[in-house]
Amino acid sequence: MKVVLRADASSEIGTGHVMRQVALAEELLRRGAEVFLVGEVLGPSWLEEKLTSLRGLQRFHQPAGTFDSGVLKELGASVSTIDSYALGQSDLAEWESQSIRTLVFIDGPWQQLRGGVAVVPTIDDSSLWLEDLRSRFSSVHAGPDYLMIRKEIRRAKQQIDRNPATLPQILVVIGGTDPRGYSELIASALCPLSPDYRIVVVGAENRDQRSVGHSLVCEGIVYAPRSDFVNELTKSSLVISAAGTAAAELLFLKVPTLFVPVAENQSENARAIERLRPSCVLRPESPDFGASLRRAVHRVSDRLYSMSAHEPIDDLGSRRIAILLLGDSGV
Repeated sequence: MKVVLRADASSEIGTGHVMRQVALAEELLRRGAEVFLVGEVLGPSWLEEKLTSLRGLQRFHQPAGTFDSGVLKELGASVSTIDSYALGQSDLAEWESQSIRTLVFIDGPWQQLRGGVAVVPTIDDSSLWLEDLRSRFSSVHAGPDYLMIRKEIRRAKQQIDRNPATLPQILVVIGGTDPRGYSELIASALCPLSPDYRIVVVGAENRDQRSVGHSLVCEGIVYAPRSDFVNELTKSSLVISAAGTAAAELLFLKVPTLFVPVAENQSENARAIERLRPSCVLRPESPDFGASLRRAVHRVSDRLYSMSAHEPIDDLGSRRIAILLLGDSGV
């Protein structure tokens, strides 16, 4: 079966939509489907390298934010997903009319769409806005069961379970792009801790890159490319992360993590995490952000960090979504 996965990535859009579809593509390819990623990927370079390395994934260009359903007929695909905040109601209706089955990824109440099948990969499914969504779609599949975990993260969990990190290393990862320079803001806040911790900031395209607006950098902070993320993750005793796509992966890994929401579309994830772990979300716009961050790091070091119970995140989300997408065929 031929499957189209529609998503874009850029410095403005971020990389989360495409990375989610990468996790799904891995499962679909494993099942023998012919998979096409349709959209536009405008960097960063590590994402392009990841897509190129995914054997069997085929690429088809479509300008970011456009949804020409003719691509389904052109590629001979009968099922598809759409993962984009730019999707409009008329685009979705046309897309659904051209396919047997279309799954739409929904992340929050700002996506006011109506349709057939919605997938909501959320940390919990208690948000009130989901009731409204269920009235607008024929079927809604929501909750942690639909969070997708990439193969490299599953392998990292095996390594972490075998050899837990023992060195005092803090890993800072603020998504695939960081146009507002939050990585540098966090690095500046962590400077006083550098004598006691190895601090690794992941995400720079090269080790000399610095974000405009937060130029204060102290000795002892290491800048690493995004391609080093998993390797540094397995060596870290604490992670400071945005509240985007990577949040589910970090909760799956059960690595002590402090979450810093850096974009409006991370608000639902941040609220869900706060319901589960109230002390683990820090707002970068707070006037005492730096001091609050350092206090939170000390809580982790002093073992005052609460690993509050939450709905378990397993590694079967991609499998569940693939079954929804492929229907009875299973491939």
